[in-house]
Amino acid sequence: MLYAGHAGTRPACWLQQDGNGEYALNLPFTPNTKVPLLDPGNGIGILVAAILLDPQETLNRQINGWSGYFLVSRLSEDFEAATTQKVQLNTLPMDTWASLGELKGNFQLVIPPAYYICELADAVDKRLNLVAQSGLRKLLSWKDYAAEQFKA
Repeated sequence: MLYAGHAGTRPACWLQQDGNGEYALNLPFTPNTKVPLLDPGNGIGILVAAILLDPQETLNRQINGWSGYFLVSRLSEDFEAATTQKVQLNTLPMDTWASLGELKGNFQLVIPPAYYICELADAVDKRLNLVAQSGLRKLLSWKDYAAEQFKA
């Protein structure tokens, strides 16, 4: 799983800006890999509130927090569209992430056996509908997050 908040905030994060101001999206996945994306700072509280507001629908159910599954290529396309800045997409070997145990562990769960993909096909839509029905603000999309966090 990718945490939007890790993009550009740590030295070994998955989206980095070099000294020339150019961005690189560094992941151990091919452009056609679907990855779940979560922005804890903008999404977890909203989702928890929506869950608590509708116990009939949510009691004893597993509800994952990510706002959707995105192709790696779409992450870079949406970043470029939101920021008007080019991003180089790099597929790095999994061993690159060895020093970042938890991040590497999350990355390994995306690749088959596809732990995250075991979710029911309509689960993301149900999560988003749960938030919408609760009257709370929408979960922030990756494109909106990139526009807010990486303004040119």
